[in-house]
Amino acid sequence: MERPVALVVDRDPTVRSLISDVFEDRGFRALGAENVADARDKLVTQPVSLLLIDLESIGDSADELIEHAQHLRPQPLMVGLRGTADDQGVSEAVRARLFDVAPKPIERDRIDRLCRRSLTQLETLSELRRLQSDLQSREGYLGIVGRSDSMERVRARVESLAWSGDSVWIVGESGTGKELAARVLHASMDSDGDFVLVNCAELRSLEPLVADGAGLNRAEGGTLYLENLPELRLDFQEDLQREIERRETRGETDAKATRFVVGSREDAARAFSEGRLLQGLHDRLALATVQLPALRDRRDDVALLANHFIIAICEINHLAPIRISPEALSTLERYDWPGNVQELRNAIEQAVILSAEGTIRPEDLADRIRESRRTTADAAVGPGLSRRRFRDVKREIVEAFERAYLGELLDRHAGNVTAASQQAGMLRSALQRLLRKHGLKSAEFRASRRRGERAAASESTDELR
Repeated sequence: MERPVALVVDRDPTVRSLISDVFEDRGFRALGAENVADARDKLVTQPVSLLLIDLESIGDSADELIEHAQHLRPQPLMVGLRGTADDQGVSEAVRARLFDVAPKPIERDRIDRLCRRSLTQLETLSELRRLQSDLQSREGYLGIVGRSDSMERVRARVESLAWSGDSVWIVGESGTGKELAARVLHASMDSDGDFVLVNCAELRSLEPLVADGAGLNRAEGGTLYLENLPELRLDFQEDLQREIERRETRGETDAKATRFVVGSREDAARAFSEGRLLQGLHDRLALATVQLPALRDRRDDVALLANHFIIAICEINHLAPIRISPEALSTLERYDWPGNVQELRNAIEQAVILSAEGTIRPEDLADRIRESRRTTADAAVGPGLSRRRFRDVKREIVEAFERAYLGELLDRHAGNVTAASQQAGMLRSALQRLLRKHGLKSAEFRASRRRGERAAASESTDELR
């Protein structure tokens, strides 16, 4: 097991050395810092478990350091050092944040007792975190990451449908995790059948669905996930409906039930009312609905997701643990994520590659994330617009709209610029100019789709264990 790290912040090198020696003997890896700036640098690059601060030699800057350390995750245990045997001169606000206040002058026996108390407390906190993770935290429950109210509702809904076998229509923007939710439903079935995915938007014939060994046959006893069903041609929908009806009425005793799950950006009722979904399929495949929220509507989950992806990426690639700085997390939380959770994972993958010294900082994030401003809606209704130049406000709104639209468009078409330009009603060259303007590369979206397809089955299975 990796040794816990203790950071001693004191201007006196003799004190730093004495404390460090005792803590090293007790199994810590001890570091020293002579001022707050030095301490903050080490906190960025080291997973510090215990922070010892001389409240007198550091002076008023001690409050600043304590405040900074409170926002680290995991938060280090903090101990204050001062020249009196009581808490005199230590404000209630500071004392409330400290595990202990130890008097000086420092003697070796006293340091040893402090070290043993700190180790006991760290072990208690570690066990508490484990129990909280096992018993209370539901961020990964059912393989769906998030603590927000909206994700709790999603989990409760999926759990209620898991064992029913009913057909389910999953609604959500691109990148919100519709396929993952479908795999969760499949994994919850008491069946050894396969999970079969068919992207209806890409079908040029019905063979991938009805041919021998294709979709419907492979999914017998398992789950057939129909992605983008309303984009399937109506004549193909008619053939699919007849095939489903034939299988329902053939009466073969060895026929195994197939669960149908649809993933779509819109609900079945809207697709039916707009004439893009046959009533027969609507009635059969939309017995229940699961609505997945956009990531911008659950910003509280961004930090949790980011750390979840960092851990997963490091494990997959056999990398040493990587931390993310509070400043980088704040940057992620300000961004609107037009590509939702999938875009966040892609951003974290890039940041892990670029990170130095084991910590992701804002400069490791893509330009579009670091430079993101308010959303189009926020900019349009924000206060004080009339005090700014019309041209500047208009430019911000247009740029925010363009970034959000282009990101979602490329994600929807997996980086296919020709298909994206046709959908947008633009010349291909005009779309490419816009992509260059915002630093978006179609290849990144193609690579993202391939990585997602390769990793989806194994990763979602791991998350469910």
